[in-house]
Amino acid sequence: MTLFLAQGEHLNLILFIPMCAGALLSVPFSVFVISVTREDQLRVIIGAVTMLMGALTLFKVAS
Repeated sequence: MTLFLAQGEHLNLILFIPMCAGALLSVPFSVFVISVTREDQLRVIIGAVTMLMGALTLFKVAS
């Protein structure tokens, strides 16, 4: 947000407020999931999701 404002852009509160609310609401869920999941499972899940997002990005760029 600071970089966005430093570029001279105006802050759109219609988008900013829901984005912040979503980020704050996701914290308890994230803490719970991390606390009940083993480290090796998290590595596999994070790796798989990262590769999926990369593949989707490449697919979108290629098409």
